[in-house]
Amino acid sequence: MILCDVTDSVEQDILDSYAPGIIYLDAHPWQLLKNVIAAVLCRDDWLLVIHDCSPILCNPDMTIPKDEPSLITARTGHWERHVLAEVFGLDDPLDPRLNELETETHRLRVFGTQHGLGVVVPKALISA
Repeated sequence: MILCDVTDSVEQDILDSYAPGIIYLDAHPWQLLKNVIAAVLCRDDWLLVIHDCSPILCNPDMTIPKDEPSLITARTGHWERHVLAEVFGLDDPLDPRLNELETETHRLRVFGTQHGLGVVVPKALISA
């Protein structure tokens, strides 16, 4: 478990420092989410599990600034689906395609748990 801010050092502090494995991301800051997701999508050997990806927790009209993580609450909504939609090329964070989609290199599945558990798996690790 890493308990420090890795927003700007995901590759150095995690991906390049440890053997590939699973990253469990339970944090709401927009930039941290974006950097971790983008870094993992550049690799084919790390799995990413993201907490709070449920459409229920997503406010498509969030008005808080992306650089003010202390303002994120259940009332404001969470950034997880916003960042996933942006990274995976969808305009709407509530687009149902975000719950199960595929790129050339990765698969994303958001499981319908109470808070929504997003799992990003490199296709290189999926058995045929």
